[in-house]
Amino acid sequence: PKHVIMTVIDDLGYDDLGFRNEGQILTPHFNRLHSQGIDLSSYYVQPSCSPTRAAILTGRKPLHTGINFWLPNIAAGLSLNEVTLAQVLNRRNFTSHAVGKWHLGFH
Repeated sequence: PKHVIMTVIDDLGYDDLGFRNEGQILTPHFNRLHSQGIDLSSYYVQPSCSPTRAAILTGRKPLHTGINFWLPNIAAGLSLNEVTLAQVLNRRNFTSHAVGKWHLGFH
């Protein structure tokens, strides 16, 4: 089966993975995933995690999602009307699962 694995790691430098730094930092699991996948290495992130996560999940810029800064656990956040990548993939018979922090608010 095909898999889509997206990893968002706060404060990870571009050369902090073994496949980019000639083995100075050992990251064998990431190296294996990299060797078997597609490396999307030309991208932009926002200054804090919430707008970046919203942009990745929706494919829209923070201006359009309304998530322009870090969201603590507050009763607001990413609109329930936003279509996420997971929803698009689910329609194409993929199974989705998210692990880790959300930081997109809650309703």
